[in-house]
Amino acid sequence: MTPETFVGIDVGKHWLDVVLLPAGEHRRLANADQGWEELVSWLQEAAGTLVVLEASGGYEIEVVSALDQAGLAVVVGNPLLLRRFAQSMGKRAKTDRVDAGVLAQYAERMRPQPRPLPDETARTVAVLVSRRRQLTQMRPRSGPGSRRSSRWSPRS
Repeated sequence: MTPETFVGIDVGKHWLDVVLLPAGEHRRLANADQGWEELVSWLQEAAGTLVVLEASGGYEIEVVSALDQAGLAVVVGNPLLLRRFAQSMGKRAKTDRVDAGVLAQYAERMRPQPRPLPDETARTVAVLVSRRRQLTQMRPRSGPGSRRSSRWSPRS
């Protein structure tokens, strides 16, 4: 099915700004259960929907999951790539509604391919591996050749 409706979602901690193209509709919904349900029912009415949003520090996870479970095509885009796309169009404003519109335009023009979401176990493992990496980087290193070894240690 060829997408006919292109959706851009700017995800914030408390709000989702949503723009639909080609209609140009805009809505602001809560980034919570009620908002996700309203979004899903709204988008299921549109034919051939492609949704693009950018990774935003984890605030997007629940809404992406809700959209995926509803069977909608979702793409979580790289923030740098999406910012470059906006700059290429001369968009310098940084408001939620403008960002959502740029994401919808990206969906319409670039038509990125949705990828299936990993299952719950894979997502949990990825979060744990990421946290382990953060903790090991924070751990002080000591011993010979370490930058943190004491310069007052006895020398042989």
